[in-house]
Amino acid sequence: PGIVSGGNTFNPIVNATGQYTMILTNSINNCKDTGKVIVTSNLAVPNVSILPADKLGCNISSVDLVGSSSTAGALASWSGQGIVGVNTNFIASVNQLGSYTLTVTDPINACKNSQTITVNPKTGVNNFTAFTKNSTCNAANGNILVQSISGGNGPYSINNGLSTITDISSLPITIDNLSARPYTLIVKDRDGCEYTNTATVQATSYPTEIGTNSTNASCNGNSNGTITITSITGGIAPFSFKLNNNTVQVPTLPYVITNLLPSNYKLLVSDRNNCTISADLSTIGIYDLPKAAINALPAITTIKEPEVKFNGSANKSIVKWEWEFNDQPKGFSNEQNPSYKFNTTGKHEVKLIVKDQLGCLDTVNTEILIEHVFKFYAANIFTPNGDIYNEKWLPKGIGIDKNNYNLKIFSRWGQLIYQSNDMDLGWDGKVNGVKLTDGEFIWQVNLKDLNGVSHQLQGTLILSQ
Repeated sequence: PGIVSGGNTFNPIVNATGQYTMILTNSINNCKDTGKVIVTSNLAVPNVSILPADKLGCNISSVDLVGSSSTAGALASWSGQGIVGVNTNFIASVNQLGSYTLTVTDPINACKNSQTITVNPKTGVNNFTAFTKNSTCNAANGNILVQSISGGNGPYSINNGLSTITDISSLPITIDNLSARPYTLIVKDRDGCEYTNTATVQATSYPTEIGTNSTNASCNGNSNGTITITSITGGIAPFSFKLNNNTVQVPTLPYVITNLLPSNYKLLVSDRNNCTISADLSTIGIYDLPKAAINALPAITTIKEPEVKFNGSANKSIVKWEWEFNDQPKGFSNEQNPSYKFNTTGKHEVKLIVKDQLGCLDTVNTEILIEHVFKFYAANIFTPNGDIYNEKWLPKGIGIDKNNYNLKIFSRWGQLIYQSNDMDLGWDGKVNGVKLTDGEFIWQVNLKDLNGVSHQLQGTLILSQ
C-alpha cells in the first residue's frame, strides 16, 4: 500500500507500514516464488541537551557551548553568528552574544531534534558610591571613602591612579593620603569587569599670603621699628600670630606690632585648622645711620707747637657736632672744623659725636700725640783751672728722662776714666781726685727722652787748664 517507487525493482521505497510481498518470476520457465516482509514504524526523535553557558564579556572573549545526546551515534550540528570552532564532542566555541542552536540527527531513522541556548553578557560592576574628605593645609591628607559597589562579583580591586587596593571583600574602604585634585577610580571585579568614575578631593582654604609692611628703627639700638599686618589671603578664621615664636594678640587687621629693635623677624600665622604660613621680615633694620670721620693735622706734634686742626665729616646731614679733647683741662667744641691747642704732652683721645636730623648718633675717636721737645747740648772744651768759670763739663738738654741717663768719658786710647748716671753732676776733670793735664777725651751719652725714645750720643772734649 505504501510503495512510492521501485515497485518492479529489488529495492522499492515505501512510505507506510504494513505487509509487503515480493513476487519473483523466472523469465525462462515462468516459474514464480514469493517473499513477504512487514514494515513497522520507528518515529523516535534523538535526545539533545546543552549545559548552561558562561557569560561573555569583560575579560572573557569566548565561551564553549557543551551539548550532548543519549541517542547512539547521533550526529551534532551547531548554528549561530559567533561560532569560531566545533569539535566532534558536541562542543562549539563562540565569541558573540546571541542564540545558538544544536541540532541532533538519529542516524537510523534520520529523525532530528534541536535545542537553543542564549549567550548573555556578563553583568560586571555598574556603579559605586564614594564620599570625599577635603585635604587641609595644602597637604596630602584628604581621602576617598568607597561606601558601596553595585554589580560584579567580589573580591574587588580599586585603582586611584596612584595605587591599587586589592582583595576587597568588605566595604566601606578608605583611600588615604590624597592631595586635592580629581581622581579616576577604576573598580574591577574578580572577572576583570571594570567600572570607572571620578571623585574629586577638594582643598580646604588655607593661608597662602601674608600682607605686611614695616618701618625701620630710627637709630641703632632704638626699639621703634614696626611691622604692620595688613591682610591674610586664604585660610579660615580665627587666626593666631607668632613673631619669632612669641604669641602676638591681633584683634583686627590691619594691626601694627610696635617697639621692635633692629633685627630679622619671622612672622607665623595659623588658621582654625592649624594651617600655617610664615614670612621672613629681614627689613626691620635701621635708617641710614650717620657715620662720622675725623681728619687731624698734624696727628703728631710737640708741646712747642701744640695746635692741631680738626676736620669733622659724615655721610649725611648733621645738625650737631660735639668735640671732646682729653687734655688737662678737658677741651670742648661745637664747631665742625675746630682748632685746638693742647696743654700737656702725651697721647690724647679726641672724641667726636655727631647727631643727624632723626636724632641718631655716631661716635668716632682718634688719638693725638703731643711729644716733648728734645734737645741735647755738650760743650767741646772746659777749663777746670779754679777761676770759677767753666769748671765742670756738664751736658745740658731739655726733654730728657733723668732716670734713663748714662755718661761715660774715655781717654783717647779708649780707657774709661769717668761715668755717671746723674745728669746734674758733671765732670770736674779729675780721676780719683787727681787733676788731669790738658788733653782730648771722648764722651758717650746713652739716654731716653721724655717721649721714651732712646738716644746714643758721642763727641770729643778738650780739657784745658
